[in-house]
Amino acid sequence: MKGKAIGIFLCCVQCSLFSLSLTLYNNSNFQLKCEILSVDGQMAGEVHLGPQSVVEWSSSLGAPDYGMRSSSELQPPYTVNWYCENGSPFSSCSLVSEGTLVYANLCPGALECQPNPQKNK
Repeated sequence: MKGKAIGIFLCCVQCSLFSLSLTLYNNSNFQLKCEILSVDGQMAGEVHLGPQSVVEWSSSLGAPDYGMRSSSELQPPYTVNWYCENGSPFSSCSLVSEGTLVYANLCPGALECQPNPQKNK
């Protein structure tokens, strides 16, 4: 029993050592895309969030669309860019530390999205 507890503890320590995380909160009324860039400007991850949604992003998830990168390559501080559905910038926070809760509406930027034009039928 004691050995099992030590094994679980070591697994948790290992996971925390090799995984950096951010909590992303879309506290706006818009559907947003969030891009996380590592300190060297490389894409670390991308998340789509609905209005008033929260997600925990972890570097252990990698960035499958951009090729898997090791956690050692995804070093903070991060830049977190928020975009509207149409691709226009919503807001951006730089120098974001690991473990930070990042609010879309508290980062500097336009803080609004223009409605998508309706297609003619």
